[in-house]
Amino acid sequence: MRPGYFFLLKAAESENNALALDAVKTALDAMQQGGIHDQSGGGFHRYTVDPEWLTPHFEKMLYNQAQLAQVYLLAYRLTGNQLYARTVRQILDYVLRDMTDSHGGFYSATDADSRLTPESEAEEGLFFLWTPAQIKAALPADLAKLTIDVYGLTKNGNFEGRNILYLEQDWATITKQHQQDLPVLLKKIDAIRETLYQVRQQRSKPLRDEKILTAWNGRMIMVLAEAALLLEAPHYLSAAQKAAQFLLSRSEAGQLWRVSLHGQDSIPGNLEDYAGLIEALNALYDADGNKQWLHHAQQLADSMIKQFQDSEQGGFFLSIADEHLIIRPKSPEDGAEPSGNATALRALVQLAARSGETRYLETARNNLAAFAGQIQAQPASFGYLLVAAQELLRGSSAALRYLAQGNIKIHLQRDFSDTHTQNKARLSIAMQAGWHINANQPLQKSLIATEIFLHSETKPDKTLPVNVLYPVAVEARLGFSQKPLRLYQDTAVFEVSWAQDIKPHTLELVLQACNDKHCLPPEKLSFFLDVGS
Repeated sequence: MRPGYFFLLKAAESENNALALDAVKTALDAMQQGGIHDQSGGGFHRYTVDPEWLTPHFEKMLYNQAQLAQVYLLAYRLTGNQLYARTVRQILDYVLRDMTDSHGGFYSATDADSRLTPESEAEEGLFFLWTPAQIKAALPADLAKLTIDVYGLTKNGNFEGRNILYLEQDWATITKQHQQDLPVLLKKIDAIRETLYQVRQQRSKPLRDEKILTAWNGRMIMVLAEAALLLEAPHYLSAAQKAAQFLLSRSEAGQLWRVSLHGQDSIPGNLEDYAGLIEALNALYDADGNKQWLHHAQQLADSMIKQFQDSEQGGFFLSIADEHLIIRPKSPEDGAEPSGNATALRALVQLAARSGETRYLETARNNLAAFAGQIQAQPASFGYLLVAAQELLRGSSAALRYLAQGNIKIHLQRDFSDTHTQNKARLSIAMQAGWHINANQPLQKSLIATEIFLHSETKPDKTLPVNVLYPVAVEARLGFSQKPLRLYQDTAVFEVSWAQDIKPHTLELVLQACNDKHCLPPEKLSFFLDVGS
């Protein structure tokens, strides 16, 4: 999967691009209904051979699971569509159940072929296919009928006499046909999925590639940490922490291996290994606040710059210097995965925001400039690099952001569980010791108050009615002011709500960050709110 969908979702988030969001939603809806999605076991196959997403090549790759989970997770945050969150959980649960080493690392892939019996010839997809008779043998009569109806099983099948499970209709149509509410129907479907998975486990399984690749593991760690925050699922965070500790334990300070297989490490890490793990460590720091992750990320970033930086022409080489290489490759283009240069650039921008180390921004700017001509000539090949460029040049559009050299963390949270909570948001601001922001009603008129506004899409300059429950402020005297100040310290939580008939597009936060000695310039942060599942 190329990073184009992620690029389009970030464009929707940062530029209010409804066309981009609609395009991705169309694809995501079709994929999660199709045969490319393992409807019983979770996760996605590598690709399909038809435009309907029905007939997959049955191989499963770790990097596909990570990228698709990342895209579905962001789509869920932007739309509130619970089916996207459900798909994320199914992907991640599949990886944790079937693709995870006992030490916490994640395996690379499973094969497309499998056998009916250990002695028979291998056939493509056999492990994943079903007949109506097999469904009837596995399930009670009522659930078997439901399964055959929902997944469109026939006697002749849709793949070599057997059936790939897929949804013939979308869930809205299915619920109408079966006259059941979606939560009730999905509860039955999930019970069916679990039973079919257990029955399927008795079959001869596809071969599993148990290599643990650092780059692919980094991307999976990142999305697990992000999902833990957004879905409020601490077991995903535990899995991400364990995997990161495993990778770091197999390396010396600032040095990585590329591959581990059954406890044996192979060649030194490439650019994508360093960049991918730095991104992952940034995400872990976001999720649990443990500064050790930030420390390791800086170690790896410094090592990455030292080993891979092209000091003459900018950008990063893909591999370390080797006397046997005539030319060191240096490509910024995305392939099936984000390029190493794009991942490195984004990781450095993130690290600068979290650590306050501006030298990482300087490296990122120099590297982006090295590829400017290529990006302009063929922008479609640089989706992930363009995401990184936007975050470098315009700042992050994410729900979690940092200010004041990483000393202030701001997190916007939504509750999409039902329609009664979709008109609410919670804004949490965590401040390191010695830092504060002014209260909503400061004692001095000259100070910038912390305020929250809502804006519509059609009239972005006009504010909408909003209810904000501001936290209780404290009064304190600080070194730069002889007068007492009214301010927020440590953690401040703002509960925001609006009338059900109001459709805000963005939430704007105005604040001014200060420490005991001085105040930084005031800032306005805009957060995407529009929900259209």
